[in-house]
Amino acid sequence: MGRTKEGEAALGYVFTLLVLVPALIGMALGFSAIDRRLANPLSIWIAAIWNLILIAIFLLMFVIGTFTK
Repeated sequence: MGRTKEGEAALGYVFTLLVLVPALIGMALGFSAIDRRLANPLSIWIAAIWNLILIAIFLLMFVIGTFTK
């Protein structure tokens, strides 16, 4: 699928829809569930940070892919 320019673009859209969008939604939900006044469960912190890591990896791959061509 990544052999042509159109295939690369389609693959980029697929990864964006399957990785970036859910990670953005998960990060937003995770950080919005954190309450500063109460003790928060570890699972909320793990979910928010995990989605933040996924977004960082996706953006790092995007930057590397952009500058290596």
